[in-house]
Amino acid sequence: MDPPRKAPGAAFLLSVVPGMGHVYAGRTARGLAWLVAVVLAYNSLFPALGLLLHFVCAATAAQAAAAANRGEEAVLASRRESAEEVGRILDEVVARRGDPALAAEAPPPPLDPAPRVLRGAFPVAQARLVAALAEAFTAEGLLVLGVDAARGRVRASADAGGGRFTYLTAQVEETPAGSRVRLLVDRPPGTPEDPSGDDAALRAVLARTERLLAASGVVGSGEALTEDHFLQQLREAWEAREQGWMPEPEWLQRKRGLVAGVTLRPGTRMQDLLAACRPLVEAGVLDAEDLRALETRLP
Repeated sequence: MDPPRKAPGAAFLLSVVPGMGHVYAGRTARGLAWLVAVVLAYNSLFPALGLLLHFVCAATAAQAAAAANRGEEAVLASRRESAEEVGRILDEVVARRGDPALAAEAPPPPLDPAPRVLRGAFPVAQARLVAALAEAFTAEGLLVLGVDAARGRVRASADAGGGRFTYLTAQVEETPAGSRVRLLVDRPPGTPEDPSGDDAALRAVLARTERLLAASGVVGSGEALTEDHFLQQLREAWEAREQGWMPEPEWLQRKRGLVAGVTLRPGTRMQDLLAACRPLVEAGVLDAEDLRALETRLP
């Protein structure tokens, strides 16, 4: 049964007693406040102020009644939608229980593989990394659909068979140490999941990007890293390992390469870098051997 509606006109007329219109609209506390305010205004040095407040009180009571109606209508609409959805589900259950053949013939829902993500960081500007990623997509046999240098985005696709396509997206953003990229692969619905294959494809794109940057003399394997970029790349690799996107052997190899490549900027003390790394040892990102390696190779 629908709740009774509030008549804005009735709320306006009830406000002949200040605040009664608000009480009628369900705003009891506000009605009491209006009663006190209007009575005080009538008994002040300016009775005309009381008349003005009395009119404003009546008008806001009518508005409160209209607002209450809108809120009730929204609640009723939500309840009707929920009831219709429950009814539809019950109808389907009853139909299937009454007709076993219908349940047997019902097609399974199409697979919708979850996207896979891999992250990486490079000591290059955003525009340079975007260009390298576009080249890497092409070199890996993907069709580049678009390059948006302003937004740091590259999109590509690969044939998934049956007229469907797997889409790969690279999103690049600037960091204090250079740029970082978030690679995502999204398979079309109806195709089987292949997390290991998707991760391998993303790692291949990331490795190809690093080789392209190395060939251009920008960055390479075992490159010299400032301490900021070292920590940034270490964080990206650790997140990829923790979320299952980077296998443990690859993570250890990546970590050793970063530790071997870090250098200090002029004016930075080794003690400052080691102090920044000690919380990483406690978190399990680095170990005591990594710290010893840093102490050995840094001045």
